[in-house]
Amino acid sequence: MRKRIALTGPESSGKTSLARRLVQYFQVPLVDEFARSYLADKTDAYTFDDFLFIAGEQWRQRRKASRGSGLLFCDTDLLVLKIWAEVKYKKSLHWIDDALRKDPCELYLLCRPDIPWEEDPLRENPFDRERLFDLYLYYAKDFQLNFRVVEGDRPRRLRIALEAIASLG
Repeated sequence: MRKRIALTGPESSGKTSLARRLVQYFQVPLVDEFARSYLADKTDAYTFDDFLFIAGEQWRQRRKASRGSGLLFCDTDLLVLKIWAEVKYKKSLHWIDDALRKDPCELYLLCRPDIPWEEDPLRENPFDRERLFDLYLYYAKDFQLNFRVVEGDRPRRLRIALEAIASLG
């Protein structure tokens, strides 16, 4: 089974940029953030039903890509979806909680939002990234996930990520 590494954290915290650098560095597969491609094609506002479809598809893509050996990077994972459901819809999905407990990634790189916000039509929370980061931190600890906080400028973020990955053995 692959060693799965999820990039997680609030919007505009550098997840995708770091994921792409790591995939290039290791020359391994990436499970993209499904919500981005799905929502980019929507012309109307998304609903909770859209969210449920996104969550299911993200999970399905990760499970499918997990077959094989070596590293696998995931540009978002169930922790993002858990927090999205709670913050946007005030709902908790038990299947997400169960999956986080029973089938977590081997490593979560929790990106601190200490970089400038980048405007994007799909992003919704420019003013509460620190509060959201604290929520990610809380749940990473609560679910006893193996995580490492990634922070600082690009070179420092990459260095922290590489050290955390090396510790997986």
